[in-house]
Amino acid sequence: MNLLYLTILLPLIGFLLLAFSRGRWSENTAATVGVGSIGLAALVTVYVAMDFFAQKAAGVQLFE
Repeated sequence: MNLLYLTILLPLIGFLLLAFSRGRWSENTAATVGVGSIGLAALVTVYVAMDFFAQKAAGVQLFE
């Protein structure tokens, strides 16, 4: 499953939400959106890394 694009997209969505709200949200809500978007991106990165390292190499086998 290719979810690597979410590592860029989630913080970008968080930034856009915060930029277009321009102080209409409370500090707690803004902090939740900011930290949440970065946290979700970190979780997606960990999931993608675990999936990557769990795959077996389909290339050259040096030893039997």
